Amino acid sequence: MNIFRLLDPENEMEIISYRVSQILFCARGPSNDPLSYCWAFTTLRSSTTINQQNSSEKSQHEVLYQCHVFRCENQDAVSFIFLRKKNKKCLI
Repeated sequence: MNIFRLLDPENEMEIISYRVSQILFCARGPSNDPLSYCWAFTTLRSSTTINQQNSSEKSQHEVLYQCHVFRCENQDAVSFIFLRKKNKKCLI
């Protein structure tokens, strides 16, 4: 299973991780543009909530879409991320 992990740049602790199959869309800013330092991706997660109603427990499944947008200080880092994602069959 391919995992995409977001790490805190100061201490390299994992902030969150996603299976590559959870990433629906990836994009980056155009080259030679101030947005070339930016990249984003959208994920899909399902969550389960338990409702207590009439003393019986019922669970509901919800779909949660998340959009993450980043700006890197180094444009080469953005290119590196997308090359790595391409090799792991992420749609870019």
